[in-house]
Parts: sequence; structure tokens; C-alpha cells
Amino acid sequence: MADFDFDTGVLRLRGGLALGPNAPNKEGVEQTAISRFQPSSRLNGFKLEDEEFFGHKFSVSAVFSSDILRMINLVWLEGPATKLGWDCQKHDLLKEKKSLSTMIQTNSGRSVANSTSGADTFTFGWGEISVLADLKSCCVYTSIQYG
Repeated sequence: MADFDFDTGVLRLRGGLALGPNAPNKEGVEQTAISRFQPSSRLNGFKLEDEEFFGHKFSVSAVFSSDILRMINLVWLEGPATKLGWDCQKHDLLKEKKSLSTMIQTNSGRSVANSTSGADTFTFGWGEISVLADLKSCCVYTSIQYG
């Protein structure tokens, strides 16, 4: 099971790989997790399926720029909008966004710093976490951004 430390911004994955502000560079992640991550040239990063934390399953993508970790994107695989896919409605997306924001608020002890109908953002000393509901792509995802 994975674990996220809200104080440091580090996501510890199964097998001991840690992603965060002082994470290994892209080459280090490739060497450490080549059997678990699938390279994604579109994202300049790696994607991992079925990582569990907070008692739920997530798809995890690590995004690099200049070989430095800049962002981790999470998609809740069991979320109501994710299950419906292209058949989801606006209320399904907003319900999933609210559930994810509540999950972050409960586990981090932080309140939402900025909220719009499409995004909730939490700020930390190491960066921010945004929960985004994208009506055009029928997708809700959580973005952990560093820097």
C-alpha cells in the first residue's frame, strides 16, 4: 500500500520508491521502477496502475520536465465519474471532486485554499494539490505539483 506525507509532499509507493520534491530524477526513477512503470513519451514520465492509498485504488503518473519531477497525477479508479467514463454527467464529476477534496482535507488536516466549480486547491510549503473536474474529458484527477 502506498502512503502520502502531506508535510513533505512525498508519495511512497509499493516496493519503497519515493516520489516527491527531492525524488530521484527521471533516470533514477527509470532504474528503480522500470518493471513497474510504463514509459509515456507524451507525458515525459511514467504511469503506474492500481496503487492503493487512503483505502482506495489510484492510477499514478509521474511527470518530469528537464528530468526533474514536477508533478504527480492521480486518477481514482473507483470514483463515480471514472466508473461511468464518457457517460458521466456534470453532477458525477462534481461528486467525485468533492469526495477527493474531502479525502485530502481529512487526511491532511488542511482546508481548501481556493475553490471553483472545476477545481479545489490545497497549498503546502512544498507545492500544492489540486483536484480538477474536467467536463470536456469527463475526468476528475488529483494533481500534486512541486515548486
